[in-house]
Amino acid sequence: MRVVHARGFYCAAGVLELINTSPAELVEKVLRSFENTQLIDPDVILDWDVFDAAFLNAVIVHGTPYQRAKSVSNEVLLKLAATTQLDEAIRRVGLKDTSKRAVLFTISRSETQAVQTALKVAELAGRLLDLPSDEGKTELLMVFYGIEEKQLSAVQAENREKAVKMMIMQRMAETLL
Repeated sequence: MRVVHARGFYCAAGVLELINTSPAELVEKVLRSFENTQLIDPDVILDWDVFDAAFLNAVIVHGTPYQRAKSVSNEVLLKLAATTQLDEAIRRVGLKDTSKRAVLFTISRSETQAVQTALKVAELAGRLLDLPSDEGKTELLMVFYGIEEKQLSAVQAENREKAVKMMIMQRMAETLL
């Protein structure tokens, strides 16, 4: 599990292998029992840098006119989905019925609370894993975020994967406009 801190908010995040429950059952339990906690599809996250950018963007807009969701955790969903509509964000980045893994994240003003909540959710699901590697994700995420090959050539980056990462982060930031 990892913990990220920004502007007084702590985000505990990790990848769960769904062993003891189905995706739908886990989502229902989490929504009923835990505040500021979300479960999303790990296949829509290129790497932790992209996730951290979504968290930071969500924290930055918190309490401003650019905030679209009532909670920071829902704002993270909006940023990851690069949309301003929560229903669309859930449809795009939420768990699918066939999901075998889930990215769990919980946000709190207390690091201890964020970690404890994440561990409680992990107990419901199975075990903590690492975020799956980029193998094959780049192409899928280009489609997911509507990134065209010709756009990548305009990005100054060390390689294609880093150019895609920068374009994804740009898509998230565009939701502020």
